[in-house]
Amino acid sequence: MLYKNALQSKILCAVVAVATLAPVTSHAQDWIGPTPMDYANMNMNFANTLINNAMIERMTRRGGSSSARRSGVTTTETESKVGTSPASFSYTVTPAQRTDYRNAYLANLAKSQPTLAASLRTQFQKHDYSTIYNGLLTGTGLTSNNLADAFTAYTVLGWMVVNGHTSDPSPTSVAGVRRQWANALANTDFAANEDSRRRTAEELKIKMVLLHAGWKEAKKTKQSAAYANAVDRLFQSQLKLKMQSMTLGASGLKIRG
Repeated sequence: MLYKNALQSKILCAVVAVATLAPVTSHAQDWIGPTPMDYANMNMNFANTLINNAMIERMTRRGGSSSARRSGVTTTETESKVGTSPASFSYTVTPAQRTDYRNAYLANLAKSQPTLAASLRTQFQKHDYSTIYNGLLTGTGLTSNNLADAFTAYTVLGWMVVNGHTSDPSPTSVAGVRRQWANALANTDFAANEDSRRRTAEELKIKMVLLHAGWKEAKKTKQSAAYANAVDRLFQSQLKLKMQSMTLGASGLKIRG
């Protein structure tokens, strides 16, 4: 599950010391990953520029009715019926393509943080990010190769980190967020193109693995509050979602009050 399974493959024996912003050598399992601040800094923007701003606007519902604006997100299934089935956002991906996406992600990271990128490259060559991601999906009802599911998994984990929610959210709550993303993606050119779906979802898988790695290290080193604040800023910048102000329930993510 998103929390309890928590990378139980023992890949993440230690990430790096949180006290500095530079990566250092790790411990027994030689996993080298981001400090919490490294994660936040290196993920402020999607490497994949195909993200459609109009789609994000539909998720956050900045326009439309006053009730929609108050909720902050789409909460009903009736707003968009077309394209919301699971098959609408699925895609196929080969091991070679995953390698290409991983390398592209690391190359983009290397532009600003070459040492961290080199360290992560070594570990990603040993451990398949997709396998780790699939382990994190256990019990959520989400599937692996699906754009709406990838956005859902990443968003729900972000909400958990920011709000210090350490128990697994209910499948009903996860399904609520999934409906929100399905509605936001429906009938967009972005989601209609399989290559766009595949590239973005695979990047989201990588981001989720690193987000979880940073969270585990933040908890271990008692830096959860600082990490939560950094991730909250991250989601505001990336997806216009103010996680500290949101609740998670059967209808998905909603603004408190």
